[in-house]
Amino acid sequence: MASTISINSLPIEVRRHIYCLVGQQADKGCRWSDRSVFRLSLAQYATVSREWQEAFERFTFYKLHLTPRKLKPFIQIVSSPRRRSNVRMICFHVSLDRYDFRLNDVKETKTERMKNSRVVSVAIYAFFRAMTQWQMANASPLGLKLHFVVASPSDLPTTIKGDIGDSVLALTQRARGSYIELNIASLSLLSINVFSSFRCTGRHLQTSSLLTIVSRLPTLTCLGIELSHDTVCEKYIEQRTKFSISLEPSGGNVTSLILRRPTAFPTSYAMPQKQAWSTFYANMRRFSQQCENFEFDDCIDACEFFAPFMGDAAQYISTMSSTPYWDRLKRLRIRNSYMVARPYLRASTRTQALASIQRLPVAIGRALSHMPELQNARICQCLLAEGQLAWFVVTFKCCANKAVLDIRGFTAGLPMIDAWRSSTASRNVELGIHPDPTKSFME
Repeated sequence: MASTISINSLPIEVRRHIYCLVGQQADKGCRWSDRSVFRLSLAQYATVSREWQEAFERFTFYKLHLTPRKLKPFIQIVSSPRRRSNVRMICFHVSLDRYDFRLNDVKETKTERMKNSRVVSVAIYAFFRAMTQWQMANASPLGLKLHFVVASPSDLPTTIKGDIGDSVLALTQRARGSYIELNIASLSLLSINVFSSFRCTGRHLQTSSLLTIVSRLPTLTCLGIELSHDTVCEKYIEQRTKFSISLEPSGGNVTSLILRRPTAFPTSYAMPQKQAWSTFYANMRRFSQQCENFEFDDCIDACEFFAPFMGDAAQYISTMSSTPYWDRLKRLRIRNSYMVARPYLRASTRTQALASIQRLPVAIGRALSHMPELQNARICQCLLAEGQLAWFVVTFKCCANKAVLDIRGFTAGLPMIDAWRSSTASRNVELGIHPDPTKSFME
């Protein structure tokens, strides 16, 4: 009778390869919404033996979901250097009290905001205290990703379909109109040197509170947060200015900056006057020059940001000595809207909006000569007119000595074509232009 072949009889290299394939195949066959089930099923493999445990904990400990109540068992479970080295991402979820569905469109009271702020402050303090036991030597060499979520279970009553078929959570008006202001300075948070990425979602946290957290993460290289609204409101203007001033000392090692506007639109405020040379835009242009990846939406007016490259050619050439130079930037993502909702109308007529939409690609084409490492850029602009939303998209991709400029939604004028060709020529790059087939092309 033939003897049964055991997996343990195989060489250790072969067994490790099998474990890796099992984990990868289970991951590929699992929807993102089923990740908790996927990790639970793989956890059963980890109970077979010590060898299987070490192999499959690479997958089960890859991303950990924590709450304030789970911090104590988390410290005990992930106490060994081996398990800590398997962790790549921590999602820390602070849950606020539920509220009745009849309050979905009712703003929080001052007392409720103060209570939520205290809850979040205490949770952050507890999390930082737990993480101070971690050392970079025991963590992943690439650092950990931290996803901070503040939300009530009642904040997400529905799910809608996104532009590309993916699911998008629809926050209630109460959640979108609320904000968290933390008194973190009084908590004396200790520095944690194991996180390389930080992003925050859910309820809006004021930028001063976010930067206080960021200042305690000295190894941070990727930052994704919400900015205050760009309006005439003095409070928001002050917050944005303080953010731009504090960003460099708080996030001096950040090379990937992702900024977005708050979810709720403050309809009672209008867009401020043009402020291209304000402290905010001057500081943001300066800080962005240390970035390899820079993304923003309506929270930054792209025309104001690239103002040094606006105007006619003579004016542009005369100001070149004072213009910024993004020698590290490899990826750029911009998304601005026109006449969609206050305070981001940006124009009073469709003609004015279209003029700005045409000017921005010209300015960025000129700025390309100051971006020697740029490999990928996408400029999305949308205009709401007569109840219809029109998109104007420019995509730039560069590899080796060849680049492609793809234009959709509008006619590429000669100033735009000349700007992009001149900048790519200065980089010794051959440029191919793909115009929108539904529009005329001015060659």
